[in-house]
Amino acid sequence: MPLETIVAALATIPPQLARMQPVPLPNGAVLIRDERNGSLPTFEAAVAFMRALVDRRRFLILTEVRDLHEDPATRFAWLAGETRGAFEGAILVGQHSEIAAQCFRASGMDPALVFAFAHTKDASDRLMSILAAGDVALLRGRGRIDKLMRIPYAQFGTVGCWLDVCTRMSGCDTCPELQARNSQGQPTELPLLTPHGAT
Repeated sequence: MPLETIVAALATIPPQLARMQPVPLPNGAVLIRDERNGSLPTFEAAVAFMRALVDRRRFLILTEVRDLHEDPATRFAWLAGETRGAFEGAILVGQHSEIAAQCFRASGMDPALVFAFAHTKDASDRLMSILAAGDVALLRGRGRIDKLMRIPYAQFGTVGCWLDVCTRMSGCDTCPELQARNSQGQPTELPLLTPHGAT
């Protein structure tokens, strides 16, 4: 099969849910959902993708990265160093968010664009207030543990559940408690960004 045929066929495959899934937001920004697997290799691949973007403001929304067992200060200092130059700003979420924010500021990121939140809803609200048309944000977490998948839905309207601790093993996308509604009060369906940029 000719290479051109293979490339054309691959371009028609829709993104996998929460695996480098681009979600165009109402304000013209794009959120890259990559919260399904928090492992280090997938994190490094996602950062490489973001680093390659040009002429865009880039943000990182991060809870934790699996496969790193050092203490929080050492862990986030390393992550901040690995992402240096790939992002203009960061929203850090969770138990160690203040430590993470200190590390990202120390790595040279603009302190005015580094935010720390203990609660996911607060992080989601801040993201909505800082993203603008043309910006790209990478959403990274530990899937079923951190439940970051509520953030993209909230950018379109409201979300019914913001529990900080949830024992459900399923993702929020299929959970009846999500109750995501758009500005018209209808159930939110996240739009797809096609290979040619149309939704």
